[in-house]
This record gives sequence, C-alpha cells and structure tokens, in this order.
Amino acid sequence: MKIYEIGTGYTPIPAQMGAATEIVVEELTRSFLKNGEKVEIIDIASDTRAQTELPIREVKVPSFFMRDDVSLGIVHKLKRVVYSVALANQIKKILKNSDEEIVLHFHNQYNMFFSISLYLKS
Repeated sequence: MKIYEIGTGYTPIPAQMGAATEIVVEELTRSFLKNGEKVEIIDIASDTRAQTELPIREVKVPSFFMRDDVSLGIVHKLKRVVYSVALANQIKKILKNSDEEIVLHFHNQYNMFFSISLYLKS
C-alpha cells in the first residue's frame, strides 16, 4: 500500500510561512516515513520550494500560477482550479500505472472535487 498526501496548491510544502495545512501534510508525511510506511507528497511545482528530504512529486502549472499568491483573490482561486485539474491528471496516471493499493489523502475541497469529478467516478 502507498499513501499519497495531496498538497493544497496554496503554497509549496514544506511551508515557508504559517500555512497550517501544508505544515500538517509535512508532519504527517514525516510520521508515516518514520513508521516505515510508503508515502509521497503530491504538490504544486515551485521554484521557491525549501530544500527537503521529503518525497515530493511536483504537479506543473503555467508559470503565471507558480508565484506565491496569498491574497486569496480571484488569481488565487484560478490557481487552485488550474492546479486541481493538473493534479487530477497526475492522479489518473498514478492509478493507471500502479499495481498496489493506494490511499489518496486530500486536504482541501478543490483537489478532491476535481479529482472525483474528472477521473475517479468510475
């Protein structure tokens, strides 16, 4: 079995600011690794990601959306949608190419909604 901790797309993991959900994803992943579980984070691609030993699979989005936007305005909402659709495509590939059981641990409604709506219904 492999666990995928799904980053929100808000700010990269590990968090470089007070982003509570990203900190939770980071700490959950560290705990799973410490207990010998197979775990990987799926997160938005970022040129500003802090160096880490955590296993992170990056989801690319257009460069316009890769900037750190914490204003929660319309650009932020569009970034969440664009990331969620790209994430859903990544999850589809993972599920198609994996023979093991997979746990997808979502941490926000955008990611889960688009993943279920686009690819996980069947």
